Amino acid sequence: MQSQNPTYQMLYVCHKCPPDCKDCKSDEPCMAYYNWPFRIALLTISILCILLTLVLMGMVYHYRSVKVFRLASPTFLCICLIGCIIMYLEVRPVLCLDSGRFYDMHCI
Repeated sequence: MQSQNPTYQMLYVCHKCPPDCKDCKSDEPCMAYYNWPFRIALLTISILCILLTLVLMGMVYHYRSVKVFRLASPTFLCICLIGCIIMYLEVRPVLCLDSGRFYDMHCI
């Protein structure tokens, strides 16, 4: 269905392998490579956010008797922070180690 759309055909064009590619054995298109520094940076930021969220959960638990936290419902605050952790965990597929190649039929 998507391959019949002319915009799809113009945007997603597979190019031939460059002459200096050591992985290619025929005229097939090259597979796309991961940008590892960018992916590791995203994963690092995500892990730092998860750790910060855990610290915030600890602070909510420690100061749960303070009037501001008590009025804001510490249980609800912790549920919101758990939701933040779940959202940060969505970045974890960033590092799937498969020898640096992207094998889902995407090409350069």
